[in-house]
Amino acid sequence: MIKNILHLALFGFAIISMMISCDKCGECFTPPSGVGLMITDKDDGTDLIFNGTYYADSILIYYYDQNNKKNVEISTILDTLNQRGIVYSRDIAWKSVEGFKNFYLYLGFPQKVRPLI
Repeated sequence: MIKNILHLALFGFAIISMMISCDKCGECFTPPSGVGLMITDKDDGTDLIFNGTYYADSILIYYYDQNNKKNVEISTILDTLNQRGIVYSRDIAWKSVEGFKNFYLYLGFPQKVRPLI
């Protein structure tokens, strides 16, 4: 009988502990994944960032919020092992969650015509 009371007390303690420490499901949220883009030649698949056709700082992604142009924060990753350049952004995914669906890619200017400073 004491064994049954002990089991019941442990079971009750476990249930109460779970109720106190459990997060409400509405508070749970998994953030969206980032988006990675590769800029490649349509004919031969050459990576145009890695091969130096475009500078990373000449690439821009933007969207419009009530006719106001807003830039998306991006970073460029140069993967020398796989010889590719990746434009990466977490902002695109967040803005998509907020309801923005159209994003625009501006590639700037090719390296050949970049002004010397």
